[in-house]
Amino acid sequence: MPFFSPTPTGSPRQFKLHVVPAATVGPPDRKFLMGGVNLGAALEALEAVAARPTLYASAQFLSFAGLNDRVDIDVRVRSEGRSVTQATALNSVGDRAILRVSAAFGERDGATDVQFVQPPDVPSASNCEPVVEQQLSSDDLGAHIEKRRALEDEASGYAATWIRCNDALPMTSGLIAVIADHLAGALPRTRGASSLDNHLRILNRRETGWLLCETQMLGYSAGFLHGETRLFAEDGVLIALASQSAALPSRGGDWAQTHTKRC
Repeated sequence: MPFFSPTPTGSPRQFKLHVVPAATVGPPDRKFLMGGVNLGAALEALEAVAARPTLYASAQFLSFAGLNDRVDIDVRVRSEGRSVTQATALNSVGDRAILRVSAAFGERDGATDVQFVQPPDVPSASNCEPVVEQQLSSDDLGAHIEKRRALEDEASGYAATWIRCNDALPMTSGLIAVIADHLAGALPRTRGASSLDNHLRILNRRETGWLLCETQMLGYSAGFLHGETRLFAEDGVLIALASQSAALPSRGGDWAQTHTKRC
């Protein structure tokens, strides 16, 4: 089972996720649940209840879960129509909320897909250098996610990075959420950033080995980054759009937050 997939409980709208090493990032003595995995688990639970694919999700990261914690996911359907279901999820560790998600789910038969944007003209993943990150290692998410640098321009806040999950998983909303959350660390200055949110729009779930993540940082302000990412399949099909704000790490590369418990 994918490390971001929750398991059902006795209630049809209650799920749980056990935080295994593959789902974590952070220093060796402070491993915590990666934000994209947290969101991915929520989306997998929401889709199981809504029985429709994710269109849009807005996530607010409130606190953290540590290695071996149990995350409880509570799903509520807020409205349901012929084409769209709107629902929310609350992820908690004990009585402490760690994530809130509001999302819409649905699709319309017979609609024609149109794509107006194209991926950047960069080398294929096989012709790009690996991205080595000190924050990831062989005993956490780093053992499952591979990244290749296609283009990186710190001065303009721009990066094009190939990312894939080495577990050969199908292209689900959960996996897209995990990969999209790498936005906050797309450039050397931002690696180790702690996400405050993730706004995700999913257009396609085409199977692809690699995803090309084209990231534009819009600016750094008051110690926080603000950026956007487009995720493309290897054949140029637009898979998803993501936008985030995140706390910048210190210049030494330390993680931006100490992850203390919050209400």
